[in-house]
Amino acid sequence: TNIRGRPAQFLINGVPTNDNLRRSNCGSLFGISPFAIERIEVLRGATSLFGAGASGGVINLLTRRAASKALEIDTALQWSVNPHETSGTAESTAYLGAGQRREGWDYYVGGAFHDYGARRNPDGGLVPGSEFQARSLNASLGADLGPGKLRFTAVYNNEDPGRVYATDFTQVAGERFADNIFEVTPPNPFAGQARTRQTVLSLSYDLPEVLGHDLSFALYSHRETLIQRSADFFEGEVFYFDSDAENERRGLRSTATRAFDWGSAKLELTYGLHRLRQGYYRPQVDPADGAV
Repeated sequence: TNIRGRPAQFLINGVPTNDNLRRSNCGSLFGISPFAIERIEVLRGATSLFGAGASGGVINLLTRRAASKALEIDTALQWSVNPHETSGTAESTAYLGAGQRREGWDYYVGGAFHDYGARRNPDGGLVPGSEFQARSLNASLGADLGPGKLRFTAVYNNEDPGRVYATDFTQVAGERFADNIFEVTPPNPFAGQARTRQTVLSLSYDLPEVLGHDLSFALYSHRETLIQRSADFFEGEVFYFDSDAENERRGLRSTATRAFDWGSAKLELTYGLHRLRQGYYRPQVDPADGAV
């Protein structure tokens, strides 16, 4: 995904999950329930506020926090089906969350379940894509500690793919759609092993007014697992692709911000240190015996 033609860096609660300079499975942005998101911050243009890799800008997904001193309960239940062809197209979503602000601290916890079926066009034909089920959790815990505020956030998402609908490779981008879209058969014999899993943890401490600066410190961890057991179709033949990927990031970020009056305008200076350690491992495997 680009912003004005340049790659964007994706964050969840300020934690880098997917950008153009570090390896990822390119799906981290989707490893969160839409109902868990409170707001989205977008920074357009190159920036190093969250580390390297944001030549186009930053998209930061911030999860829900408690909104009031009264106990709040958030619920959502959705169900839909394609009216042109109902077979296999049912989609359902359920979300339940609760939170409250207390004296000096606050909490919020939510969970979601998503069940996505096949996509179809208005003529009832299949659309390329995958069926899947996803379960996710999100949590936030904050506390006022003297002059500063401590915040812990967590996001967990586990996705199990289902049937995959492929094309006959007759399409040409921008010129022609595929003549046929179908479920690849026979399926990958190890399709039941496939999954995508993501865990995002952050612990931050914000401290205002220190020598004229607003200070922020954050420890974070991002871990994603991608197990691919797919079947695809090409030139009349079905072929299988099996791989495992483990991607883990651990980082420490410190930021200092100070504002200056500049005539009728205001100049804001932000600087700090960012340390990141990442390990990425993606071999091709034999799923029958786990051999690399």
